[in-house]
Amino acid sequence: KVPQFWDSTVYGPGGVREFLGKHGERLMTPEEAAQVGSFSKDGLKTIYVSIASYRDPECVATVEDLFLRAKHPERIRLAVVDQIK
Repeated sequence: KVPQFWDSTVYGPGGVREFLGKHGERLMTPEEAAQVGSFSKDGLKTIYVSIASYRDPECVATVEDLFLRAKHPERIRLAVVDQIK
């Protein structure tokens, strides 16, 4: 069973567990996972990158490098959590 974590109803009455396999009773199958996500303006799937940073002086360079090396940087969706507090 998938452990209970954050279950905000911001994403609807089912909360975030709606996006887990059978509401968290199991992990998602590849087919179920393929249905979650977003698409760029040209209809291609986007790529989500999450970076957790704690006093990392190289974080800016990492983010810049991510976009510079990407074949399709417009498809990248990036979230950076700066854990300085």
